[in-house]
Amino acid sequence: MAKKELLSIPIANAAKIAEWVDALAEILDIARSHITDIETGVQDGLYDKADNDKTLPAKLAAVDLIDELQSALKQAGVTLAAGQHPSALKQPSASSAGPVVCRLQNRQLATILAALCFYKEVGRADPVNRDETNVGMTTGDGAFAALDDAGINELCEQLACPADKESVLQSLKVHMDLNLKDCLNVFADDGDAPFVAYAREHLASDDVAFDDVTITSRGDDGGFVLGWLWVGNDGADLFRHSALLESVFNCAEPVLSLPGSSEIDQVYADWLEDLVTNYADELDEIKDEAPSGSPGPVVWQDPDGELHEFLPSTALTRLLELARQGGLSPAKAEKTQLFCSTYGVVLDALLSIIQVPEIQPIS
Repeated sequence: MAKKELLSIPIANAAKIAEWVDALAEILDIARSHITDIETGVQDGLYDKADNDKTLPAKLAAVDLIDELQSALKQAGVTLAAGQHPSALKQPSASSAGPVVCRLQNRQLATILAALCFYKEVGRADPVNRDETNVGMTTGDGAFAALDDAGINELCEQLACPADKESVLQSLKVHMDLNLKDCLNVFADDGDAPFVAYAREHLASDDVAFDDVTITSRGDDGGFVLGWLWVGNDGADLFRHSALLESVFNCAEPVLSLPGSSEIDQVYADWLEDLVTNYADELDEIKDEAPSGSPGPVVWQDPDGELHEFLPSTALTRLLELARQGGLSPAKAEKTQLFCSTYGVVLDALLSIIQVPEIQPIS
């Protein structure tokens, strides 16, 4: 069975509508003949009268509705032949929440437009001309106001006029959770399989991945296969705090042996190495931390047993200076400076509580 296309095209033309009118005429002839056969059969006693009394009114109503739709389609064809839109006079467009995308066949769309035109022609857009059934259906049982003439004109235009691709896709994304996988399922081709199979077997790695369904762009002697390439935080200029401070330590450490550094610089480096090794989670989640105490110093014991008291933010600022000398990239240096200015006080308060190393006696 052929796929139903996602319709966002206008009604074809007057000639096409004429074909629909002729088709409806044939349906009407068949339906009327069927009803005549039932009525005659009931009169002659061939059909059960009680059963047909229940179903015949609905069949008669359906025939009347098709007849009305055929008349409306004829009018739409005349309007289109004159170069006008079947929704009659255009009104200024009211505010819109964006296109609503429906799956409709051409004949279904034509019937809806014809029904809307007929609804207007008989004056049902005017509240005084609506019966209780119309009022309930057009207002959602009072949940919202029914469309007036201008609203019906706009609805006809939205149904019959093409929407741009981006608007349609945005609507599908918002209202139907359209994602890339949905698109790949539509565009994937059986002919892509050999290329995808080769890529998955020979090119996939920890850094390169291919979806179960993907597509290729083929040339004369090969093709590109759509896949996923891993880019780490460093490559994207995005850093976890712990990884950022580890980079500071790695760049500062070689500078410690150069003239200009001091013993306390080595203490700071030892302290930072311990910090990123044992407290990475606390660093990465520091924006959510709310230390109960006030900012204060930590007490650090060096390998010789000597105790050093300092503010973590002071140590980090000094190590950043050394790391710049050791080749820390400008991007990471800028982010470290931002970390210090944003979280320095929080770091001092947090570490004065959690980073209290056990003082080991030196024998």
